[in-house]
Amino acid sequence: MTTIADIAHEVGVDKSVVSRALRDVPDPRAIIKPETRRQIIEVAQRLGYRRNRVFEFLKKGKAATILCFVPDIPNRIYADLMFGISEEATREGFPVNFFFGRSKEDFSEYLGKVGDINHSGMLSYPMEKLPEGSEAALAKYQEKGHVIFLNTNSNTGDDGYRYKSMLQVNIDDQYGGQLAAEHLIQRGCRDFLIETCGVRYAGSRVDGFSKTVKARGFACQTHEALPLDALRKRRPGETPLGIFCVSDAIALLTMLRLSRQGLEVGREVLLVGYDDLYLGNVPSPELTTVRQPMREEGALAVRKLVRVMSGDRSQTSEFLKPSLVARESTGGA
Repeated sequence: MTTIADIAHEVGVDKSVVSRALRDVPDPRAIIKPETRRQIIEVAQRLGYRRNRVFEFLKKGKAATILCFVPDIPNRIYADLMFGISEEATREGFPVNFFFGRSKEDFSEYLGKVGDINHSGMLSYPMEKLPEGSEAALAKYQEKGHVIFLNTNSNTGDDGYRYKSMLQVNIDDQYGGQLAAEHLIQRGCRDFLIETCGVRYAGSRVDGFSKTVKARGFACQTHEALPLDALRKRRPGETPLGIFCVSDAIALLTMLRLSRQGLEVGREVLLVGYDDLYLGNVPSPELTTVRQPMREEGALAVRKLVRVMSGDRSQTSEFLKPSLVARESTGGA
């Protein structure tokens, strides 16, 4: 096992210099030449040096543990998020404890438990709106700076207004809606529908799509269920109808409904979903969708949390850009 002494011996500096150079947040009072710092970091990586987080946090009277609340929904989105958190936490030397739930009551119960657990920091993916009475508990964590919230804008249905003063990592859903609109316009659509099925969390996705379409001078309607007149047979030579569904699950149901009405998805109707679940590869035609970079989000959140726990107050909230995966439901890749 590589130690600080091993690195110091190879670089030819004192152990205290190595210790200062490898801090998560550099000490402005510790003057180390940039080339020396780079050499120390390169040698540490080459020798496979791993910081003893357990020892570091025991000295502070805490356990080197990150607590995470994640929705109890078994799909690729949350699996990727957990993979990203686990992988980056392992690289940083922190164990992770996951808690799961599907409602704001589950999230409230989680908040009640974490205060009794000796831990270093917290990543939380809140369910629905913030539970009543939980602001005080969150304010306590915010004062310590050891909490980061994930996807508050797309999961609470209120654009995360109660979280705006807290550090967050989010997916830019408005940009995702914009991507879907631009893709359908490029594929020749001039008439558009948005299918929501009444979900509460998709406001930013709908906003990004509708603004982009209307900015190009085209009509766009939003529905909780496709109207019957939208399911008519398209006239010969008519441009395809563009439909944006705010989730892949809604897109697959919509695709089935269109098929039963005799409409050909991928030619008469072009359809875009959101999430890039594995089920998108199953139907025929395969589903064009917007992919959320959840694995990257989990890793970024851990990196930010580690820096915050090390005393870095310069960290700011970030939005990650989703990407569009073009498949057969919009005419092919």
